[in-house]
Amino acid sequence: MPLEIQTDAAVRSLLKQGKTVYAPVVTSKDTMEFYTVGSEDELGCLHKNHWGIPEPKRCGEEMLAEGVDVVVTPGLAFDRCGRRLGQGKGYYDRYFERLRKRGLDPRLIGFCLDEQASSFRMLKPAVIELLFLLQIVKEVPTGEDDACVGTIVTPSRVLACKQDVN
Repeated sequence: MPLEIQTDAAVRSLLKQGKTVYAPVVTSKDTMEFYTVGSEDELGCLHKNHWGIPEPKRCGEEMLAEGVDVVVTPGLAFDRCGRRLGQGKGYYDRYFERLRKRGLDPRLIGFCLDEQASSFRMLKPAVIELLFLLQIVKEVPTGEDDACVGTIVTPSRVLACKQDVN
């Protein structure tokens, strides 16, 4: 089961509107860059990296962050202050820090489900216990290098985050 919301439909919609869409590509053990997804056909040809995350081919155009208005940011959980819990590798946080150092500040939008089945286990034959992970939680623990989102979008609501993060 995926732990983060699937964005295929949103990406397809943006491409149909003629928007330029970029997707993350892990380029080294601690670096992530963004490359174009040029068409719906190309979206169907993404290859999965060693974590199983679909990535565009690196032969596409690399994103020049100066022209980016919005970055859709996945997460396992968010709180109402915009703090996000990712997968723990820090790729997005390091990328956003690089943007900030260049004086760039695109709007960060967290994309998540209201709740989802995050795991399951067999208790007895034919009995499955579903454990639900609420993705909008009271507080997400963060460090000083963690980036916060300004808006959280779920299938049922859009939340403006309080920006009183310490």
